[in-house]
Amino acid sequence: MIEKIVDIAKRIEEEIIQNRRTLHQMPELGLDLPKTTAFVREQLTQMGYDVADCGPGGLVVVAGQGEKTFLLRADMDALPGEELADVPYRSQTENAHLCGHDMHTAQLLGAARILKEIEAELPGRVKLMFQPAEETVEGAKSMIEHGLLENPKVDAAFAMHVMSTLERGTVDYTRGVASAAMDTFFIEIKGKATHGSMPDKGVDPLQIAAHLYLMITSLAAREASMFDNIVCTIGEMGGGTAPNIVPDTAVLRGTIRSFDKAVRDRFVERINALVENVPMSFAAKGEIKWIPTPSIVNDDGVVDVAEKALAEVFSAENVINTGTPLTGSEDFSYVAARVPAMFVMVGTGGPDEYPVHNPNVVFDESNLAKSAAGLVAVAVSWLQGEAPAAQ
Repeated sequence: MIEKIVDIAKRIEEEIIQNRRTLHQMPELGLDLPKTTAFVREQLTQMGYDVADCGPGGLVVVAGQGEKTFLLRADMDALPGEELADVPYRSQTENAHLCGHDMHTAQLLGAARILKEIEAELPGRVKLMFQPAEETVEGAKSMIEHGLLENPKVDAAFAMHVMSTLERGTVDYTRGVASAAMDTFFIEIKGKATHGSMPDKGVDPLQIAAHLYLMITSLAAREASMFDNIVCTIGEMGGGTAPNIVPDTAVLRGTIRSFDKAVRDRFVERINALVENVPMSFAAKGEIKWIPTPSIVNDDGVVDVAEKALAEVFSAENVINTGTPLTGSEDFSYVAARVPAMFVMVGTGGPDEYPVHNPNVVFDESNLAKSAAGLVAVAVSWLQGEAPAAQ
């Protein structure tokens, strides 16, 4: 059946590319994706699917019949910021698809088209998950809370992510831990506002923020061993509205990424202690909020099936077990924590290309159809296997 899947994908390649370019020009953020979801809903409805809402910005459809259900996922949200890439289908908004989620959505729409054509031959059900808010790590969790993995109950899952710095046409994966855990933190320092000429009458939260920035970002250099594999980044910092006012508050926002739970827990504890005690020493108050995202753990059973199916689509030499997890993080991990799952990276460029999240990044479209075929091939191959249905 995989040969038939690939043939259909080749036939609809231009449709997949056009869908990607349409989505690329209207990027939206977070859970609020009205234009994106309207477009996806229209495409799926025209194919003959009954489209169900699944939480804010989430859509779900099901193809096929049977006891077992395999889930395929695509994220749809974009990033804030101007696109600088010189392409004829540039973003028409102040946001940009710098992480390739338009590619993912177009691939899954292509997979939906293929599944409709072979629906009578499917050995089970394939549930398609069109997800918002991956960048804010809210979307997968929200959809799960709104019943994503039920009715029908999902038995296993699979997701692809494009990567501009991997060789085009390759599929990279690993067994076991496949991505770093990410703990996002939001720090607010509450000082006391005053006139810039009277600093003694206030408490400067910006000064405290500067101390915290240096102390937190130094933790990995001085409190982690060379085997701990942890990175701490503060990517947002600020406060104040005028040059002659000491502000009331300042904020820092950042992440820690790690592979080991004990290391992760230790650094969370240390950052909590710094946020409590450093502001206190300046007569201020610090508060911190955490959003944890676990690692994706690729299931051996799903990997066994997927690596063979993907080899038939991409050719065996292009399906590469790197043995190295992704240092980035993914909220597909919430799905993988509940059902056997696998996450892979698909190359759309090469090592000299701009990386994801760079405003100049360009994703090669030449393997979009192949990726759509790969999604379906994995789902069908798993459904044809001996894996038991979820209880």
